[in-house]
Amino acid sequence: MNKGVIDHVKVKNQQQEQYSLDKKQIDSPVVENILARVRSCPTSGSQRRSQEIARRRQEWIGGEEFSPNPESHFVQTLRGCFVAQGDCPNKNVTFWLYSKETRNNPKLLDPLDLDPKDFLPKQKVIILLHGYSGHRDYAPNTSIRPALLDNEFVYVISIDYGPLVREPCFPQSILNAPLVSKCLAQLINNLVDSGIVENDLLHIIGFSLGSQVAGQTANYVKQKLHRITGLDPAKPFFALAISGERLDAEDADFVDVIHTDPPERGVLKPAGHVDFYPNFRVGDQPGCEREEDPGSCNHNRAPEFYAESINSKLGFWGIRCHNLLPHVFGRCAAGQSQALMGYYVSPIFNEAASGVEFEVEWDKVAPSGAQMLHCIHIYPPV
Repeated sequence: MNKGVIDHVKVKNQQQEQYSLDKKQIDSPVVENILARVRSCPTSGSQRRSQEIARRRQEWIGGEEFSPNPESHFVQTLRGCFVAQGDCPNKNVTFWLYSKETRNNPKLLDPLDLDPKDFLPKQKVIILLHGYSGHRDYAPNTSIRPALLDNEFVYVISIDYGPLVREPCFPQSILNAPLVSKCLAQLINNLVDSGIVENDLLHIIGFSLGSQVAGQTANYVKQKLHRITGLDPAKPFFALAISGERLDAEDADFVDVIHTDPPERGVLKPAGHVDFYPNFRVGDQPGCEREEDPGSCNHNRAPEFYAESINSKLGFWGIRCHNLLPHVFGRCAAGQSQALMGYYVSPIFNEAASGVEFEVEWDKVAPSGAQMLHCIHIYPPV
């Protein structure tokens, strides 16, 4: 065989390795269910890959059945991606406790051996969940954790499940989300059952995939969660997900959501009692139009806005509109009542009674010092 043919074979093999997924993974009934939903979703980069997976599935029909190695804690797939197996606690899901005193030296918590002294004096406990390809020093932790510790008397628990959501393993990350939510629920149940933390002092803040993990956590806790904040909840694989698989208003006493990239990475559909849509009318978030990847910038604006709502002395205020049309044309009535977005969400909306949506527009200002909002649109959820 001459060198040209050998090189061609090598390239062909590399292409097959790059664009194929392990047959064992594809034949999983859970993955098949996810792929069935995703075929009808609006196409994005990750969704196009999923559609390609579905199209190629026929090539692998007729081989071995999906059968994890019982001696292994995960099912190995392409490029080191894996679907985790086993129970909680799990070595791939860790919990790090931060306070004003330990912000530079956090404590690794053992969900089965919690020390009440770590949570004295009693105060709010904020739980932060990162997204796909993240870790405990990744958004939303990098912006929200220091803002909380600088301005509030709280404990912050940063969850690290980075090994379960590594790039380029997005399909496996989705399948690993329930395990993360179960392990988080185990921690919450043990904290509340032992009297270490009161349930109404717990507040979960999830970014992207972390928002959906927060919603799934509600399936496993013994008491209904007090508050969940979703920061641009992830859309791929979740756009058509049923309740219980995604974040929604049933998951906590109060669910507030900020949508910053609904055209691409984030869900458009309302997911909470209160949904905010910053700069929804202007396309890219201010400043993101200059970025190499505007979509990623838009997506990351959600935790940035939220962190700034904690730092701000002015707050992000908006004017209520009664329907969509006035906001589209920038004609919200100035005489309407105002509402506050972010960590200190307005008390009138904090009762979780009505379920409303907001369209929020800054006068094309990026997050860098609190600005007066131009308009908030409120209308009944669909």
